[in-house]
Amino acid sequence: MYQIPRCSVFKIFPIQLLIGCVCLLVLCGTEVWGEDVSVRSYTLQEVVALALTHNPAIQLGKGFIDEKAGEELTSQAYPNPSLGIQSGHGQVLDPTGPSLTERYVSLSQPLEWPGTRMARQKSAHAQVGSAEASFEEIQLNVKAQVKCKSSSETNLS
Repeated sequence: MYQIPRCSVFKIFPIQLLIGCVCLLVLCGTEVWGEDVSVRSYTLQEVVALALTHNPAIQLGKGFIDEKAGEELTSQAYPNPSLGIQSGHGQVLDPTGPSLTERYVSLSQPLEWPGTRMARQKSAHAQVGSAEASFEEIQLNVKAQVKCKSSSETNLS
């Protein structure tokens, strides 16, 4: 069995590693220990403004308003006509009769009952108003949550 000879390098290596780590800690640590760490403080109005800017519920509320505004725009449109074209193989009932290709073309235009379009537009407009009111409620809830958190943290300090 062959054994690796132990030379002085293997005995010196752990000591060099330890000295290198201590030097690294001393050099890097003095910069961190010597720095003056200042933390920026925010006013309550700044915190509320940040919450209103970055809160996901606010973004969701804005998206809901956009969705309802799009539905309102769609409610103002007239229904589109539709065109249908069909073709198929046919045969005369007489067994010796010729076979032929049958073609069908259809055009249809939906007609709404009187007042239906106006009711749809009013409904869509009311839904936009409802979405805007819901958005205002979301904003008030976010503001209240921030202020409540702020006052509870102030009381703890």
